[in-house]
Amino acid sequence: MHARDPFALTLLAFCLTVPSSALPVIRIARAGIDHHSAATVASDTADYIRNSAIGDMFEIAAAEVAKKDSRNNEVRRFAQMIIDDHTAIKSSLASTLKQAEFAMTLPASLDDPHAALIKQLERTAIADFDVDFIRQQIVANESALRVQASYATSGRDLSLRKFASQTVPKIQMHLTLAERIFRQLRSKTASARR
Repeated sequence: MHARDPFALTLLAFCLTVPSSALPVIRIARAGIDHHSAATVASDTADYIRNSAIGDMFEIAAAEVAKKDSRNNEVRRFAQMIIDDHTAIKSSLASTLKQAEFAMTLPASLDDPHAALIKQLERTAIADFDVDFIRQQIVANESALRVQASYATSGRDLSLRKFASQTVPKIQMHLTLAERIFRQLRSKTASARR
């Protein structure tokens, strides 16, 4: 700090006159555990948490629609697996955030683009439903895989990197299964048109 910097002097005077309990928490370390305030969560970490949570909510909501509207048993089984796995992933993320003491809450609802995709899926004709749902799941899982794999390799928070690393194989399995179901549905559709 330069002695003639009026902003720095004002800030120093403020910090010396205000009780320490009134100052914003920047980063506190206690017994080897990092505590994170919402203000200090790195933007890439905040984006990761938000994108991960929105992805889970989207896949659960879409799978709920599929359980109700699909007439294909394999698609319905896949939808139930998505609900079960993403509910567990969402719970694990919340637990990881709590254990790492992030002062950040998960989004309570879908953002507008994902909510619009759910509405679109709900309006899909029964004849097209299974293919459209699985196509949506492939795109969602490709996106989720990029989010999780990227944070697992280069994320700033170690506890979230571990969570992301543990999540990658589950997402990869969902993607592989969705692609297989999609190929089967497309071949049935092609043979039905002959």
